[in-house]
Amino acid sequence: MDRPKDSSVFLSVLLEGIGIYVETALEGCLDFAATAELAKNEPDLSYFTELNSASIILSLMYTTINTALIPLSLSSLTLRREMMLMTNRYLSKTEERIDLIISKTIDVIINHVTNVLLKQSKRDLRSRDDDVQLTNIQTPVSVTTDALS
Repeated sequence: MDRPKDSSVFLSVLLEGIGIYVETALEGCLDFAATAELAKNEPDLSYFTELNSASIILSLMYTTINTALIPLSLSSLTLRREMMLMTNRYLSKTEERIDLIISKTIDVIINHVTNVLLKQSKRDLRSRDDDVQLTNIQTPVSVTTDALS
């Protein structure tokens, strides 16, 4: 029985089999983020549920690989090194996609908030006479600075 080789094959099957589903989900999220960038209305961020699911699956895969598969390959340092490289390469690739999705989402949100603020009337930002005058409020800091000056 060749446990290190079997664990390496199982890792390949795991990364190819489940990895394709994670990659498809991330590509879908990336497409949604790209279309949200073009939206004139409030952006639809519902794709974050798929992103969360993909992230959970990646976490479970990483835990499985490190707790079950890598220990099975301890007797063969070459296979163990190859397995770790294969895992790190896959995780780096998927983390880059997740970072790109989050970056695009942040850009979408910033653009939306900027557009909303640009549409806001400047009179909305001025204080009204009926409002509490902030200059008349006595705080410990203002009392102290008045006493020192």
